[in-house]
Amino acid sequence: MDARRKFIVPLEAAWEYPVSKVGGKTRNASRCRREGFRIPDGFCVTTDSYRAFLDANRLGGLIDMEVMRKPFEDMRWEEIWDISLRIRSAFVRAHFPEFLEKAILEELSQWPEDTAFAVRSSSPDEDSKKYSFAGVHESYVNVLGRQEVLEKVKLVWASLWSDRSLLYKKEKSLDALNSSMAVLIQRMEQREVSGLAFTADPASKDKDVIIIEAIRGTLDLLVDNIKTPERLVMNKGSGEVQIHIRPGEESIMEADSIDFLYTRVMELEKAFGELVDIEWTGLGEGFTVLQVRPITGFAEDKNKERQWYLTLTPKKQKLIGLAERVENMLVPQLQRECEEFSNQTPGLLGKSDFLQELNKRGESYDKWTKIYWDEFIPFAHGIRQFGTFYNDLVKPEDAYEFVDLLKTEMLLAKKRNQEMETLASQLQNYPELRNMLKEMLGDQYGGGALLDALEEIINSRREGHQLIASFLTFLQNDMDMAYENTSLERSPEIALGVVINLSEKTKTHAETAGEAARGNELLAEYFERAAGKGVLEEAKNWLRIGRVSWRLRDDDNILLGKLENQLLLFMQRGLEILKIEGRLQSEPEIVKAEAWRKVYHGLSGNERVVFDKANGAELYSRDKGVKPRQLIGQPSSPGVYTGRARVLHSLEDFKAVETGEVLILDAVQPQMTFIVPLAGAIVERRGGMLVHSAIIAREMGIPAVNGVSMATELVRTGDIVTVNGDLGIVVIGKPEFELEIG
Repeated sequence: MDARRKFIVPLEAAWEYPVSKVGGKTRNASRCRREGFRIPDGFCVTTDSYRAFLDANRLGGLIDMEVMRKPFEDMRWEEIWDISLRIRSAFVRAHFPEFLEKAILEELSQWPEDTAFAVRSSSPDEDSKKYSFAGVHESYVNVLGRQEVLEKVKLVWASLWSDRSLLYKKEKSLDALNSSMAVLIQRMEQREVSGLAFTADPASKDKDVIIIEAIRGTLDLLVDNIKTPERLVMNKGSGEVQIHIRPGEESIMEADSIDFLYTRVMELEKAFGELVDIEWTGLGEGFTVLQVRPITGFAEDKNKERQWYLTLTPKKQKLIGLAERVENMLVPQLQRECEEFSNQTPGLLGKSDFLQELNKRGESYDKWTKIYWDEFIPFAHGIRQFGTFYNDLVKPEDAYEFVDLLKTEMLLAKKRNQEMETLASQLQNYPELRNMLKEMLGDQYGGGALLDALEEIINSRREGHQLIASFLTFLQNDMDMAYENTSLERSPEIALGVVINLSEKTKTHAETAGEAARGNELLAEYFERAAGKGVLEEAKNWLRIGRVSWRLRDDDNILLGKLENQLLLFMQRGLEILKIEGRLQSEPEIVKAEAWRKVYHGLSGNERVVFDKANGAELYSRDKGVKPRQLIGQPSSPGVYTGRARVLHSLEDFKAVETGEVLILDAVQPQMTFIVPLAGAIVERRGGMLVHSAIIAREMGIPAVNGVSMATELVRTGDIVTVNGDLGIVVIGKPEFELEIG
């Protein structure tokens, strides 16, 4: 046998090889050809080629390190996506071994230069009786150019480590580290009609019917839900049509073509000896089988399974539609409601008008909370999709370089943080005032008492009173939001403490001309690469999606926080009225926005209102006998820092943060990112390179590690910790070895 057949196998011979070498998709296609069915010409790049590629680029160690960084069950989806992005980027930048590239190009040379190809995944695990992997691994159609075929082979290999694939394998208890991937390369077949066929109903589990779907055009239009198919449900025994659904006036499948498709589908089931799922194109003599696989999932809902994994990467057209709706309708509408509500003070309203305004705010809060989960959260995928497109196109060394093209957007949180830095810079000019403010915070001034004291400074006209006036304006305009059911506007000690701490730093952060120039250079290179590949319009679309999604992921939390703050202000006033009327039987320690209807109905009726007095504070404990030395997470911002830990469990803990401490917390929400500039380093339980703290830490050069399980329980305030943001390691206690600090 030709030694080259270890790496390249012609499609007509692939049925002779084990599935472990050519994969299920290739072997099934080869079996079809052997049985006399028309199959597009092609060849298989075997799993031996995949392993040779890994060895030549030393990718095996990288994959092991990424996938085994921490227990899979402890990872959030964002962490899995980060792992996949880093692995995918490594595949994109890697090079084919010379012998393998030569072998693939020689095989492609049997077709003319302008031939279009389909480059499909053919994992040994997929398209089997037990596992379909439908929609999990990547496949590409209409690929033009031999170098482009090579690039798509790398992307198919990389899809073995996609978030969808890793989640699917976890669901099916498959060993991800021992998986491999073959690739089926076939000449494209362009027919007028394409479709799917099932020799049983995967949804109802009915084995006595066959289902045929057809569209005009290529099959990807059906698979990607771009076109609605004509659908037949037929009795398997007789071929009688039981249901015929036509989405339009024109029918694709008439009597002759229906009989023809029924016959061919039944022949394929007989040839394979089992229920099959068929992808096909063409009618009559042009009928061509694209794929055949056993129907899996009769013990579960196959459609539900497929839907879950495919939602991880929404299609571009869906994201374009969401970008338009989010940017031009939803966000402006949310901003208008926030502004409208902030112009009304609850204390100046009569009871009837007050009830009306409380109800408006409560219903608005419920409405926007639902929109947040139904539309804002799914649209966050836009950043990730743009990042994947950028990395495939530009092949940067830093897998997160694409973020630099998004930071041009002025986020509400960034604008707020810059204003705090401006106040801090001005406070440096008033040392006596700063000392007075520090003393006030040291004396536990807070809430209304602190606001009154600040008003006294303004009225005294003492040096720096204009700065205090600016601070109060800042509170009203930029801190009118809620966090943990608490109004930050009514807790001025938090923002004032940050401003004081920032003023004592030697410098504050601001975007430099060099950073802006770097962003412009990257943008120019991005468009140049896209133009060279003929995908400039697609690149512009993805950039817009990425930027709108980037702005939304912070702004939605800020705006929802403002909306919640206005609701809480009216709820507090409602509780005061109930208390005056003697109908508040039990007063809550924490007022939660979700309970607004209880306040509303209490005011509009005559019943006594009872709240659970429990404040909802979580209890945190740690077995004092456990003394962990090293914690493992995700490297989210490079650098190494050793300092005193400050564990943040609640809003009260934020007030105690001192400059240079290592912040240990569950997650930094956009409402609280103004605390990040004070940190020497950050350790977060929530994982992901695109979480808010990671982005700000990278901008400011603050080392950070996230995705550290039980971080807030395993570290105590006051512990000395070393954060290694290059390796994703946190060491508790003073470093004893040089290797511990990098």
